[in-house]
Amino acid sequence: MDKIYVGSGKEKKFSNGGSLISVTLNLDDLIREYNNHGFMTNKGNRAIKITVGTRREVGQYGDTHTVTLDTWHPDSFNTPQPIEVAQHQKPEISETDEILF
Repeated sequence: MDKIYVGSGKEKKFSNGGSLISVTLNLDDLIREYNNHGFMTNKGNRAIKITVGTRREVGQYGDTHTVTLDTWHPDSFNTPQPIEVAQHQKPEISETDEILF
């Protein structure tokens, strides 16, 4: 299966020997791919796994890392629920409902 690229990263090295990787993710790609590769965690949260890899050569914009989707899922993961934008609706109140103040 082809890799699905969803971002890039740049490694920043510090004079004290430390480093970090700053990652930029394409949220539109992640949301679109969630419906195919996302899953529900044991706590009921929606999740998607990514993999950060080191590039062989620094990219045109100084990128040192790639970010791809981890598309492997064990059978125990739950089927993802499509992401939908929440619509706020007024609750319906009937004449028999009690209103407490």
